[in-house]
Amino acid sequence: MPKVIGLALFVLLALPQSAHQNQAPPKSPQACPHKDGWTIPDEYYFRVIDGIRAPGETHTLLHIKVGGEIKLVLWTDGDKFSLSTNVLDIPAKNIGAFLLDLDHACKLPPDPRDALALINFRWEDKEMSAAQFAKFHDGLFSAAAQYISKARDRYPILLSERLISFPVDVWQYRIIYENSYEHIELDPYDISEDGKVDPIVLWVHDLKDFASASFHRDFPYPKRP
Repeated sequence: MPKVIGLALFVLLALPQSAHQNQAPPKSPQACPHKDGWTIPDEYYFRVIDGIRAPGETHTLLHIKVGGEIKLVLWTDGDKFSLSTNVLDIPAKNIGAFLLDLDHACKLPPDPRDALALINFRWEDKEMSAAQFAKFHDGLFSAAAQYISKARDRYPILLSERLISFPVDVWQYRIIYENSYEHIELDPYDISEDGKVDPIVLWVHDLKDFASASFHRDFPYPKRP
């Protein structure tokens, strides 16, 4: 039997865009009101936040999106290079709490796309130089190559030690890269192994620092409440 330990497993997903488009949206449970302690199903919640789109996102040559409820979106149309972010304009402290409030009022839509339509956002944009954009673009692929290489090198260790790992009280970053040819998703955990922070996590930290300087506020990525 495999042993289970409290470490984080890095997961890489590279899925064609059509795979997402063909999936039927999950439905919210119809019982209302739910009992105390009930939470929004993970699948429903993540379909809501994954549906957040920056204005004009689908018309860019490429974009790189990082984050959960608050997005950092690097994008270019070939002429303009920009970083965009959303500001929540809802009565609750975050989207998770907002969805729970809807459920408690028996107003949570069965389709998460309809729930997303109820959430108000204000978008801010900061123009970048081509060199700044290229630095983040190339840095992502350099870090991603090391991320994939680590997964490959872990294979014989998994077979010999038969370890099943799971994240314990750590942050996780969601990174989506998309152009008209490729759709790549990365979900690294913010942990260190052997005292070293993964390069893909350092890349996220650098982007957050750049965003903080650009928009003059902090960009933490808290875990879902």
